[in-house]
Amino acid sequence: MYKKFIQNVCKVLLVSLFLTVANVVFASHEMAAIGVGRELIEKSVIEGYPDGSLKLDQTINRAEAAKIIALYYFPERKYFREACYSDVPAERWFSPYICVVNFIDGYADGSFRPGDRVNYGEALKMMYVAAFGSYPRAEVGEAWFDGVLRQARAEHVLRSAHNGNEYVTRGEFASLVARTGSARDGALASFNRGLLFFEKNMTGAEGRIAQFGSDFATTSESVGLLLMTAAYAGDHDIFEKEYVFLKKHLLSEYGLAYWQLLTDLTPTSPSNSTPDDLNIIEGLLAGFDRFGDERYRDTALEMGAALRRYAVRDGVPTSLSSWNESGVYTASDLLLFYAQLDAIHMLSAYDSSWSEIEENTRDVLEGGFKNGFFAKQFTIHGGEYVYRFEHAIIEQLLTALYLRSGPILDFIKNEMRTNGRIFGSYTLDGLPASDVEDMAVYGLAGRLALVLEDYEFAHDVAAKIMSTQILQSTAKNYGAFSWSPDADVYSFSQLQTLLFLALATD
Repeated sequence: MYKKFIQNVCKVLLVSLFLTVANVVFASHEMAAIGVGRELIEKSVIEGYPDGSLKLDQTINRAEAAKIIALYYFPERKYFREACYSDVPAERWFSPYICVVNFIDGYADGSFRPGDRVNYGEALKMMYVAAFGSYPRAEVGEAWFDGVLRQARAEHVLRSAHNGNEYVTRGEFASLVARTGSARDGALASFNRGLLFFEKNMTGAEGRIAQFGSDFATTSESVGLLLMTAAYAGDHDIFEKEYVFLKKHLLSEYGLAYWQLLTDLTPTSPSNSTPDDLNIIEGLLAGFDRFGDERYRDTALEMGAALRRYAVRDGVPTSLSSWNESGVYTASDLLLFYAQLDAIHMLSAYDSSWSEIEENTRDVLEGGFKNGFFAKQFTIHGGEYVYRFEHAIIEQLLTALYLRSGPILDFIKNEMRTNGRIFGSYTLDGLPASDVEDMAVYGLAGRLALVLEDYEFAHDVAAKIMSTQILQSTAKNYGAFSWSPDADVYSFSQLQTLLFLALATD
């Protein structure tokens, strides 16, 4: 589905390392010394000198480093000679490359100092900023480069004991740039680490899912998202485990899923959450497509029939249902971000009655768009929309995702360009209403970019997400996507992030 995206993310970029002639025969000892960069030589992408040498043991300067960074990470850019620093005249060979990588810090006097040698701290900072948009900062009391060195070692980019002040040789720089590219382009590896963290730390006996920390009060929301993630990732073991949990513990006698089970697996209340049931259905149908097990399809259709019977009012799905000994009671409203149109569309392929529900629901969602944002709620009988004084961006992204709506994505992209991040909520005027970031926002933004085929922005979001993955092997949250190695992480945020990466690498 998203092959173009993953091809863009995962292809190895070919670079021209030095400014000399190609097609020379290099000394065997130099070929061996370059390590992982050997592949680039064998593909004739690293060019040597007329005497047949690579001069791998010589240090690299800032001009040479800038060219490598430019060509490796921005191979499709057009390079024009211009004067972008006081000591980078337009006529010099390095001006097009230095001007492209102007995120590499110059100096207070306006110079770039192209002839200065590059140390390990500077080299890794350049590479991480180019690859991920930022570099890991050091802790208080550490040298400025300790954060990026720690990250580079955790990702096996830096495989030596060199410190940040030591100068980098040309050979080691070639190896570092290749390894950094692998770290960046390793969306699948990042997903696998994240899923392993989730499986080891946030799933318990029988498939229970922790909401955060040791809180194993499992919600139908988490089960649905994990089923979807496992299906699109092709992980049958996790999928089957959650399917058994669903059948054994989560489904009520009415065929609706309890919205939450306490840690002892008893229901919090006799009620469901319609969108979470729909997420489960999407996961089950995706699992049937991936694994071919008819049990998954049959359970999905049984749940769909229960939703159609109990959770649809006037041809529109409601937010929830509840039940007691007297029967099932249906809500009279729809939260727009609860209208899981993808699952409804998938159900319509098996039951044509869902086609009308899909059309009605789409009309409701489209009618709730006003002044750049979606309404929060729709009253089914009254036909009225409820707007908030501020908008939770997760809710906006979910609604936009159902409709494949572009304006919200445009707003998000502008926020990324302007602030470098996406806040959790915004006022009616589009101003940040909080300074909180939620990983789920990035996961949903990435999914929206994928369905709208904005692969460039999807790549940017993936890079942002991957830059937050905790890679210190001793950290509590090793493998999680988090702003802190020790903070509690929430299943909803982790699963939205993992689902995006699963779709991106499918």
